[in-house]
Amino acid sequence: MAEKVAAIMPLPMFNKWTRMALEKITLYFEQISYKYGHQVYAEGDPSTYIYYIHRGDFEILKDVCRKESQKKKEYQEIKDKMTHGILLTKTNTK
Repeated sequence: MAEKVAAIMPLPMFNKWTRMALEKITLYFEQISYKYGHQVYAEGDPSTYIYYIHRGDFEILKDVCRKESQKKKEYQEIKDKMTHGILLTKTNTK
């Protein structure tokens, strides 16, 4: 447990947590090792885990290929929101 706490303590997300809180959360951590080239998660898969890479390399790829019709639709949506050069956005104030 001490090794897991030491590994996450310097992370900005956890650096203000107490040692006891870190010990409690690390009880839910599971160490998993993968071989090079293993696909851990695919775009569109349901999210079931949060991954923290402690050691090694990790590559994240995003499929950005869109059909031309989708690009035109997205462009039109942005254009429709434009008024006199100002992009109007709706924000949640709750």
